[in-house]
Parts: sequence; C-alpha cells; structure tokens
Amino acid sequence: MLLTIEGMGRPPAAKDQSGNPSKTSTWPKITFPALPATRKTLSALAMLEGRTQREIIEDALRDYVAKLPAEDRRMVEAMARRAGTKTKSP
Repeated sequence: MLLTIEGMGRPPAAKDQSGNPSKTSTWPKITFPALPATRKTLSALAMLEGRTQREIIEDALRDYVAKLPAEDRRMVEAMARRAGTKTKSP
C-alpha cells in the first residue's frame, strides 16, 4: 500500500469556528506582553485542565463578552465581524 503526502502526518487537533478540523499553523498568531504572574497562571490553568493555552484564552474571552451588557456585546460582535473581513488569509 502506497501512502500519499496527504495521508502522512497526524490529523489536525483543532477545530475551526464551524467545527471542522483545522491546522492551527494556518491561523493568525497573536503576540502580546504579559506579566510573569499572568503567564504562570495561564500555564498552570492549561496544565491543570489538560487543555491548550489557546483554549483557556478563547474561553475567557467568550465568557467576558457574554457578561457584557447586551448593547456592548452586539457592538463587539459587529466590530469583530468587520475586522474579520479586513484580515488577509495566510
């Protein structure tokens, strides 16, 4: 049995917004400075829960937005949609 290039390697471990498997290497990267204590807390949460740091941050942002007043939440969602149309795919 011959293996093709497409069949080699492991499958994507992450899912995109629609729930389909997706390679995170193609996603935009975010870099920002953080206090050492913040970085340690993020690492500790990821280890404790057995999740990636990306998942911890995504859940925290989702929860933060969910707790905003309805009008602010709608504004954030509208701004995020507009920002998404201006980004370029890698």
